[in-house]
Amino acid sequence: MRRSDKFRLRPAKKQEAALTACLEATRQLYSAALEERREAWRMGRHRVTFYSQDGQLKEIRAEDPERYGRWSSAGNGGYAPNGAAAKAGLNRSINDAGWGIFLRVLSAKAESAGWKVIAVNPRHTSQRCTECGHTTAGNPVTQAEFRCLACGYQAHADGNAAGNILRAGLALQEALEAT
Repeated sequence: MRRSDKFRLRPAKKQEAALTACLEATRQLYSAALEERREAWRMGRHRVTFYSQDGQLKEIRAEDPERYGRWSSAGNGGYAPNGAAAKAGLNRSINDAGWGIFLRVLSAKAESAGWKVIAVNPRHTSQRCTECGHTTAGNPVTQAEFRCLACGYQAHADGNAAGNILRAGLALQEALEAT
């Protein structure tokens, strides 16, 4: 059985206008690229590859940065002057929808295998020490290294966070079984 999920984005008016402008710019670029391929084939049975057109995209963005450059990650539309993401609300709704699908698929697969999935709040799992429980923003030294400031425990940051998530999941499972 094949399942499909549909999600409706509910952007604000400014986001909707930006999405519409992005779609229109993308449509025009795609149509121009398609026309170039058709014309090359019609004129001399010459194939224009995606890679050659992809190389031209940088030139197009440089020639008209206001129109096409702002949709690229290198353009000036990525972040607002205050450092906040320009499309944070829209990104959040897309991200939430993606995790919802992931959890649903994971739960279905786990159930078919006889396992149980417990959703755990990930808050502070990368900052909490698995050994002593001390939580502070200074515990993760780098993205890969964890060192507890209270007890000196050292581990890989992902392993430490995984231990905290496991502990939280087991606590939730015990609480569910006790009721």
